[in-house]
Amino acid sequence: YQRRVRVSGAALRGSDFKSPADATGFQYYFIDPCHETITCPYVGTAVCQLDGAMKYHVCGQLPTGVWAEISDGQGFTITYDGGESGRKAIVYYICDPSTTGAFTQIPQESSRHVYEIYFSTIYACPLSDSTSSGRTSGSGTTLHPVDDHDDADANLIEIELAVVILMLGMILFLLMIGMAFYFSCSGATTNLPPTTGFPTNVSFHQLPQKDEKL
Repeated sequence: YQRRVRVSGAALRGSDFKSPADATGFQYYFIDPCHETITCPYVGTAVCQLDGAMKYHVCGQLPTGVWAEISDGQGFTITYDGGESGRKAIVYYICDPSTTGAFTQIPQESSRHVYEIYFSTIYACPLSDSTSSGRTSGSGTTLHPVDDHDDADANLIEIELAVVILMLGMILFLLMIGMAFYFSCSGATTNLPPTTGFPTNVSFHQLPQKDEKL
């Protein structure tokens, strides 16, 4: 089930699921077990309620989500609390291989400010008989919300590190070229033939004047 929850976080994203109106005309929005709603204007909201006056109410905070297996093994629940005025939401994820997500019945307020939402999805089904037969219930497991910024931050760090490495490599390459050029010039200078100076054994004779005969 935990693998299914994480998969559904990627598969069901893109827009909130909007429930049918309950007996009071209220509607409820949520997206999946691992991400906050898009519709609700409050950060970190797992389930959002829209009343008849078009006002939003937080029915549960995403970090408070607690997972528990349904007794028949065909789904799980996630309970969120910390909502406005003590609001609390229980989302029933019911196994249904025929759909990625659909409401099975109208949400209801089981007790004051406690809202129950029933949602059918293939992602609530066991992965296989082999994985379901040997699993433990895991009831009471606290979910850890997925932070979308983590991947972006990690990618940015990788890009910055690659740029730094590239720049260091270019600097090292230029230094090697400069050193090679310096040593090659030094070697050419030391291999030049020695200067002998002006010859000292040359005899100079006075040239004849213009009117003198040779």
